[in-house]
Amino acid sequence: MGLTYVDRGSAYWWRRAGLTLFWFFLTALSGVMAVGVTLGVGEAGPTLLIVTSSLYAALSLGVGWTTALAIRSADRFGVGSGSFEESRWGVFMGKLDERLAWFAVILVVALPIVFGAMLPLLVRSFGRYTIGERHQRRQLGLDT
Repeated sequence: MGLTYVDRGSAYWWRRAGLTLFWFFLTALSGVMAVGVTLGVGEAGPTLLIVTSSLYAALSLGVGWTTALAIRSADRFGVGSGSFEESRWGVFMGKLDERLAWFAVILVVALPIVFGAMLPLLVRSFGRYTIGERHQRRQLGLDT
């Protein structure tokens, strides 16, 4: 953990590139699968297509929102610090995540959940720090 991009070394950047490619692969795979299922459902009729697309959008946005909030709390409080998880908002988000996870029992419904969870992670992997790294750097006195 260096102060500049050069100080971090090539091993750090290879890990970051691998992480970004991993999130890209999972996001693209789940997105392509969701589009394929939606197109297949669309052949049955426009009403079913609208219902399926609305369900996919709601689940993807809901899980994406909770994942983005979890990333934000990891950046602010550290990964697994317990302060966010024990707060009233954290308990609510945990219950919401559990309820959304029940939908993952059916593969067709799991696709937008996976996509919604992977997309914020992919976007965040392009950032200056990985998830929780900013908090660790502040604790070590590397960032102010």
